[in-house]
Amino acid sequence: MTSDHTRARISAALLVVGTLTGVVLSAGPVLVVREAVEQHGVSVDGSAVVAPAFLSAVAALLVSLAGWHRSFVGNESWMTRTRSHQVAGLAAVTPVIALILAATWSLSASGAEYPAVSLIAATVLPLVPGVAVVVLGVLIATLLRGPLPDVGGAALLGLGLLATVALEPAFLGWALLCACLFVTSQTLRPRRDASAEPAQAKA
Repeated sequence: MTSDHTRARISAALLVVGTLTGVVLSAGPVLVVREAVEQHGVSVDGSAVVAPAFLSAVAALLVSLAGWHRSFVGNESWMTRTRSHQVAGLAAVTPVIALILAATWSLSASGAEYPAVSLIAATVLPLVPGVAVVVLGVLIATLLRGPLPDVGGAALLGLGLLATVALEPAFLGWALLCACLFVTSQTLRPRRDASAEPAQAKA
């Protein structure tokens, strides 16, 4: 069985990858909105996307830092959920945050030439099914016990992320951040769960 030290190193490596890719490629939602607007014949000045892109990077960094904190700090909050559950929760909300960012930039970029409802329908709604599959996969793998839920949940998450990135490659950074958080949550779980059950049985 993998030692706690090895698990910590794996978790740190995954979080490094997730943080770097998530922050560097965080502007995906902004680029999707800009492309949709420009395809509709409305020009968007390059300086107009600087602030949204910066806020996207900040959002990705905050999610990453929360993952670091929950991975290496105890279980003091979040209704006494284990660290693995807390990091899995971050993985589930990560693609949802990306959709919220895309919807926010759609509202700010909309105008008379391209109404907000039409822009959101073009940039956000097509991605909702893939994100829903990702969230479902995380919930199955996290809340249900056993090899089948683990494999099935991971498979659903992978399919959802692939579908999302295939539809909008600009969401790759958020997808990789989600995947790294999910795998990190899995590395935190087995040894802790296995050691807790015998202790409860003796009590």
